[in-house]
Amino acid sequence: MTSLFLLLVFAVDAACAQFTPVATKIYSSENFLNPNEDSSPNFASLYDQNDGLGFGGIASQDFIDIGFSQFNCRGADDFVVPVDYYWSIKEVIVSGSYDEDEGPAQTHSIIFYEHDFEMNGPGVIVFCFDPIFGHDDGFGKIRFELPQKIILNEGKYWMSVQAHLSFSQSGQWFWSWRTSQDNDSAVWRNPRDGFSTLCTTFESCTSSSEYPDLMFALRGNFGHGSHVNKMLRAARDQ
Repeated sequence: MTSLFLLLVFAVDAACAQFTPVATKIYSSENFLNPNEDSSPNFASLYDQNDGLGFGGIASQDFIDIGFSQFNCRGADDFVVPVDYYWSIKEVIVSGSYDEDEGPAQTHSIIFYEHDFEMNGPGVIVFCFDPIFGHDDGFGKIRFELPQKIILNEGKYWMSVQAHLSFSQSGQWFWSWRTSQDNDSAVWRNPRDGFSTLCTTFESCTSSSEYPDLMFALRGNFGHGSHVNKMLRAARDQ
């Protein structure tokens, strides 16, 4: 089903694509040579999937235009905090691309999820920053300094970034595919199925054996043992 879906999307007529959002995009050479965005020297690298740039990406966008909400979609990818460690995440860096001569997004949302072992995908939301402002390199690679650090104990989690963008005025933002895979493959959902993929919940619809992951990195600090997350504990006790 994945291969058929990708072939159908790639076959969309270019003239039609100018007026209708698409779920995936094949990058031009200009998109492919996406320059790096420097990160803060004050933070350590906790996790890095910003390598192996794939020749395309998936839409992960809140279409703020009236009449386009059926296209709202969101990608997510997973990471693992090692056993007997906790991470204090302060910075998120994602690699992406806009339509040619389009963008940038004014704001985004970033969501961190616990891993749902039954569904093998994103589960309970543990942190959400919406809206959040990022430092855009002008091509679609964005560095976000989180307004507050988030503490995650050992375990598996998922991270999602979504652009708030007007399709009629600023086009689309695509989260870049990655050619190699760490942990599970990336997932994607389009709740109202505007792209007719039947992927209304998080599934590996837009990933493939060639491009299994999405590109992102997490920076901050780390420590040994577990760290009591007072905010998370208080929220669950309500």
